[in-house]
Amino acid sequence: MKTVMVTGSNVGLGKECARQLASEVEGVEKIILACRNPAKAEAAKEDLERITSKQIFQVLVMDVCDLDSVRNAVASLEDSSIDGLVLNAGGMLGLDLTADGVTISFAGNVLGHVVLTQELFQAGKLKSGSTVVYSSSEAVRDIPELSAKRVQLDEHSVEEFKRVADGRFIASRKSMAPARGETYGVVKYMGTLWTSYMARQHHNIRFVSISPGASSGTKFFDDMPMAGKLVVKGVFKVFAMFGRAHGVEEGAKRYIDALMDDETFPTGGFYASKKGSSGPVADQAQAIPSFAEYKDTTIQDKAAQAIHEIINQKDFVNTTKTNTEESTAA
Repeated sequence: MKTVMVTGSNVGLGKECARQLASEVEGVEKIILACRNPAKAEAAKEDLERITSKQIFQVLVMDVCDLDSVRNAVASLEDSSIDGLVLNAGGMLGLDLTADGVTISFAGNVLGHVVLTQELFQAGKLKSGSTVVYSSSEAVRDIPELSAKRVQLDEHSVEEFKRVADGRFIASRKSMAPARGETYGVVKYMGTLWTSYMARQHHNIRFVSISPGASSGTKFFDDMPMAGKLVVKGVFKVFAMFGRAHGVEEGAKRYIDALMDDETFPTGGFYASKKGSSGPVADQAQAIPSFAEYKDTTIQDKAAQAIHEIINQKDFVNTTKTNTEESTAA
């Protein structure tokens, strides 16, 4: 594996993934740091070069919440192929709509990565033998240890998946406030379904979803309100003491393992903690039989159809803005 791209790689899990790739994986000749902030990306590049004593890092300015930014970034790439693609950028982002008519949460965690993968395909940069790793989360299913229950979809229809993308799904649920955490889990669910769908479409490229688990030391919660951020970080520290959370090194290592080990992590699978959000990793369909639905190809197809209709539908922005306002008002 000569060239690897990592999105969101100037901090946290993405930066640590880049470090491990350079220091611990043989054969890696180039690591592309795909980041939205040029200054922070350059600072991360300099730091990684200092830490690893390697000059193999290349900055690619890309904001996955902005589809034009993603397309422009791919167009600016050199001719080299991408052997490994780690779709790490995202986090517990907000519910405001982007210029593309979807929530920031959906854009940053799913839509930008779908367009990135699509553009790399069209540019001939993802070829046979490549591996794509999507950063999912245990939040897509229940995490009793965190008192986190997954948000269940009612229909798994194309239209319902579109309502997830533009925020109407969460906004319409009377039993709960439209919180970031609830949005995050169901959005990551869509990304996981898309990854498994892609594995069926491209048999010569490996697509894997894996959760980095409860990783302390990341910037994951930085977009949350200050009070909530402090509470969550405090909880993570306590959990780490009891083995229910781990450091950023272990979280990034999950990415590396999924990227390099095709026997343990075959294409199309979703891998996360066997129990809770830390500890040994397993295919979620086996570890948690109640969540085997992610392997339902009909559901995968509908999630993928919704995503691609969003990308291709010119009137989607105006429609979603109107519908979201109506749902919130109701």
